[in-house]
Amino acid sequence: MLGLADRGVIPGRDVAVIGFDNIPEGAMHRPALTTVAIGARAIGEEAARLLLRRIKSPEGPPESIVLPPRLVIRSSCVGQGLQ
Repeated sequence: MLGLADRGVIPGRDVAVIGFDNIPEGAMHRPALTTVAIGARAIGEEAARLLLRRIKSPEGPPESIVLPPRLVIRSSCVGQGLQ
């Protein structure tokens, strides 16, 4: 976003800017960064459960777990019609 500002482009007004992983610094930036939150804690909990199942049953079938991400809309996208 600093690079955009250096070129006279205003994030949230001229372009939408979206990050990933919902790091705390994103909310503190101006404009605050819209982000995709992945729920790292939930991923870790599911990974631990999967590991325990695999230890209990090493020959069990492969498993796939998909946890939905969450879009956190902040001011880096407000002017872009995302709210």
